[in-house]
This record gives sequence, structure tokens and C-alpha cells, in this order.
Amino acid sequence: MSAEAKRRPADVLREARRKDSQEKRARVLARVDEMKAAGQAITCATVARAAEVSVWLVYQPEIKQYIDKARGQQELAGDRGTETGTAVSQGSLAVDLQLARAELKAVVKERDELRDALRRKLGQQVESAASEDVAARVRVLEEDARSRNRELAALSEERDRLQEELAEAQDDLIASREARRRLMQEVNRKDPGE
Repeated sequence: MSAEAKRRPADVLREARRKDSQEKRARVLARVDEMKAAGQAITCATVARAAEVSVWLVYQPEIKQYIDKARGQQELAGDRGTETGTAVSQGSLAVDLQLARAELKAVVKERDELRDALRRKLGQQVESAASEDVAARVRVLEEDARSRNRELAALSEERDRLQEELAEAQDDLIASREARRRLMQEVNRKDPGE
């Protein structure tokens, strides 16, 4: 069997990671050299962004040391670069900063406008849904109120009828008591003398 046939998947993965790591490190060092040659400001963040790697990688001791060395060389060449016109002037940096601030201000304004528009739209949707819900609820409540009013009217009529029947029954009871009392009086009148 060949040596490649004996390799396990973990070995292949380990080799791929090692190769990827070496490529990323080489790319970082190349970007540092390019930035130094172009006179661009070298920071860990700008190097990581230019090399498309994580910031964690550029803080590894040997790479960080290489970046610090390149930054030191730039500082030494800074005075000479200003004389030859290859370095960025303070005025240019100030203008760039003002432009960046203006752009940020515009972006913040646009974000706020979009947020307000979204709030208004959501508010309209909530109001629309709420008014439809309220109207439906009012219709249900009105129908319920009409139904209860009909029941109340029927119960009122039933109560009135029952009160009339009660009054008639009471009148009948009073009349029957009166008739019984008279009957008893008549019976008592006839009874003593006989």
C-alpha cells in the first residue's frame, strides 16, 4: 500500500488546515509589504481587512512583530516621505475625516428617516387592524345588546302577565275567604236555634 492510501481523514484534514494557515500567513506578510511600499498606514485591523483574515491571526506573535517592524520603518521614512510627497499630509487626513463624518451624518439621517417611515407604516397597519377589530367587536356587542333587549322585553311581558295572574289569584282568594266566612256565619246562625 502507498503512503497516501494509509492516510486517515483526520490526517488529510490536518494537512489541509496547515496548508491553509501557511497561505493565510503568507498573504498577511505580502499585504504588509504592499502597504508599506504604498505608504499606507499599517495597523493590525487594516492588514487583517486587506488580507481577508481574522484579526486574531495578525496578533500572532511572529506576524505582530513583522507588522510592528514595518510600522517602525514607515515612521522612520515618514520625514523623508513628506519631503518627496509620498506620505499623506495632515490636511489630507483632516479632509478625509470631514468627508467621513459628513457621510456618516448622511447615513445616520437616512437611517432615522427609514426608521420613522417604518414606524408610521406599522402604526397605520396597527390602526387599520385595530379599527377593523373594533368595528367587528362593536357589531357583535350591538347584536348582543339587541338580543338582550328582546329577552328583557319578553321577560317584562311575562312578569306583567304573572303579576296580573297573581292579582287575580289574590282577588279570588280574598273572595273565597269572604264567601267561606259568610257561609260559616250562615251556618252558625241556623245552627244555634235548632
